[in-house]
Amino acid sequence: MRTNKKTNARMVLIDLDGTLLNSSKKIGNDDWKTLEKIGHEGIIRVFATGRTLYSALTVLNDLTPFDYLVFSSGAGIVNWKTKEIIYKTALNNEQITRIEKILRKFKRLLSDKTSNTIFGNIK
Repeated sequence: MRTNKKTNARMVLIDLDGTLLNSSKKIGNDDWKTLEKIGHEGIIRVFATGRTLYSALTVLNDLTPFDYLVFSSGAGIVNWKTKEIIYKTALNNEQITRIEKILRKFKRLLSDKTSNTIFGNIK
């Protein structure tokens, strides 16, 4: 991540896996310093991931220099400073039932991970 140019950016949105996180699932020193620098410049730092919140917490910590986390491919947003979930959405029971029927028809796995529990339909 480079910030050599002057910018009028107010926010930067960064993917975690395959982009910001290195092969050790850590943020490299140069990227960490850049995140700190742009934060001091008033630029809002947002991490976006397809990971669940629980999974994202395994690679981020309280000291990670960013402001918001968009998790589960946009299903939720956390204010990182306050740890408050400021937006969340979920499938309703009818939608889940319809999806499960389709997946069963094609003998595919339906799983959901919430907190420390994984639910699935494979017997």
